[in-house]
Amino acid sequence: MRGFLNEYNNFEIPVDIESIVSKVWLNIEYFSFENINWLFSWKTIVINNNLSLAEQRFTIAHELGHYIDGEIWASTGVFACTDYKEKKADTFAMDLLCPTEQVKDLWKEYENIPTIAQCLVVPESIVIKKLKHIYL
Repeated sequence: MRGFLNEYNNFEIPVDIESIVSKVWLNIEYFSFENINWLFSWKTIVINNNLSLAEQRFTIAHELGHYIDGEIWASTGVFACTDYKEKKADTFAMDLLCPTEQVKDLWKEYENIPTIAQCLVVPESIVIKKLKHIYL
């Protein structure tokens, strides 16, 4: 997964997650669901278009992490899971969408989590985790 991050991180923010996904021959489709946030089936990540843009982007990156790690199965995002594979996909998504050097630069410039989250187009909770990862 680290090699993938190095290959596809062009240091532009916000990261163009849809372009990256297309480079690995995956598709993204958006639908309106009531009770699920996403599903992944046969090279297609289906995202609930009722999620915020930041949540959609993070979810796409998370599912891409599973794909890169060779975890291909049909599944749905009905609830949060805390097992190792989910944490690994979360970390991949965070590192892809929040490149360390760019986050450091943004922190120096703004010192404001909501502003950084807007620049990166990720949930604020992800910026907080990334800052903890960098500075703690």
